[in-house]
Amino acid sequence: MTRRVPYHLALGTLTPGSADVHRIREELLALALAGHQPLLFVTEPLAPIASVETVTISGRGPLGLFGAQSLRRDVLAAAAERPPSCLHAHGLAAIRAAHRIARELGVPLVGDVSSGAAEGHRDDGGIALADRIVTPVASLARRLESGGRPGTVAHLAGSLDANDLPPAPPVLFRLPADRELLLAFAPLDEGDPNEILPALDAALAARPSLHLVILGEPIGATFMKAVSAHRMVPHVTFGGLPPLPAVARLYAEARGLLFALADPTVIEAHALLAVASGVPILAFATDDARALLGEEATYVARGAVPAFQGALVETLARGRRGGARLAARFRRASLAARLEELYAGLARPGGAATVTG
Repeated sequence: MTRRVPYHLALGTLTPGSADVHRIREELLALALAGHQPLLFVTEPLAPIASVETVTISGRGPLGLFGAQSLRRDVLAAAAERPPSCLHAHGLAAIRAAHRIARELGVPLVGDVSSGAAEGHRDDGGIALADRIVTPVASLARRLESGGRPGTVAHLAGSLDANDLPPAPPVLFRLPADRELLLAFAPLDEGDPNEILPALDAALAARPSLHLVILGEPIGATFMKAVSAHRMVPHVTFGGLPPLPAVARLYAEARGLLFALADPTVIEAHALLAVASGVPILAFATDDARALLGEEATYVARGAVPAFQGALVETLARGRRGGARLAARFRRASLAARLEELYAGLARPGGAATVTG
């Protein structure tokens, strides 16, 4: 096996416990597990990652001229001692900042993006700067592939080690005692409340001891208005999108879990943790949901409101699975193998194959 030295670049604020931090951490741990020597460059201090060297770049303003100069200086200084096999940039800002540095070093640039990163900027131009794009979101990979980048976009599912989560932070909201919990991930900013609320009504009627925790962000005005005018208000808590350790605590107590999302890969780590927890899961019957959740969930067609209601009640009636199970493709060793394949197939700018010592 060739030992590679990929430089991972993550700019801006990295919220501890967030899905973005989870993905970066898992990729680096997978590479270290496989015997490689990844370096992580960040603009703000990050919790240490075992067996991974982290460099906090000097200077401020990572998106401005001074910050870009600081990043270039620190990356080139590291490269003088340990030349990188490639630069692996997380998010559009990092791709833009890393592009010229990668060309200066003569190494390929991998861009790692999520749907939130791409849609938030409304600009795929930064994506075009990378030699190869990877994303955990299958639908985004298909969109980019069909948008003129055939053969340069890969769906790279993440990994999860449920035994390796940091300590759970305090839950930022209070839940009533002695109540069963139904957790629901819902598209609160653009979803149709009239599709979700009847099913939640049916669940509350079937199990009066139920309390709903609706997860997701941001909360759109339409959804909030519909719920606020609804009789279920005393039985609902809006939980935002808590860090993974806090979600793990909720999963351990939940009676059931609803993914009312067409594409739950946008919160991939949360979904994988749900599968590993053994909580009964109901999800919309989309290709992305089936690809992620596999046989561990029950599926219902979108728009089939009566079937949706019945399926949710049946899901809540089921007991929890014994023991945690996670598909092999979502384990760290699998992520390491896919990253090795990706890096081995990269070419230096100009077409020459990447060679690492």
